[in-house]
Amino acid sequence: LAATQGTLGNTSTGDVGITVTIQDLVQISALNDIVFGTYGGTGPLTAAETFCVYRNNTGAYQVTLTGNSDGLGGTGTDFFVTSGTDTIAYTVTYDDGSGAAAITTGTPLTGQLGDATATDCGGVDNTTINVSMAEADLQSAAAGTYSGLLTLLVSPE
Repeated sequence: LAATQGTLGNTSTGDVGITVTIQDLVQISALNDIVFGTYGGTGPLTAAETFCVYRNNTGAYQVTLTGNSDGLGGTGTDFFVTSGTDTIAYTVTYDDGSGAAAITTGTPLTGQLGDATATDCGGVDNTTINVSMAEADLQSAAAGTYSGLLTLLVSPE
């Protein structure tokens, strides 16, 4: 595009080109903390958290989940909640509506599809993570309040 200039006369017409570039965008919204409460002593703990992932294009996105246990348990095993130096491991699955996939910390899950029409998914969550803690790990854990942070990073593919 290039601007064109008018000529001198009773009227004059010029043109101005207008351009804009829209980047590939993604957004996570409607996330809530997972609070298991007090463990009763039997059974595993599992919780689902539903939320919205928006993608401004019909293309796919990838998601990478990481925990915050600072490497407790070794490389690639940072899905833990901690109380002091004590830890309880958890597992995560991710479902964009096409079926749950097991997650390995720090490893991108590709080919996910988001809502392409509204940044808030029209108020209808389109994605679910499930967090589970095994009964044996819970029963062998030292008394305390355990907490951690699960980070979700989405990016266009």
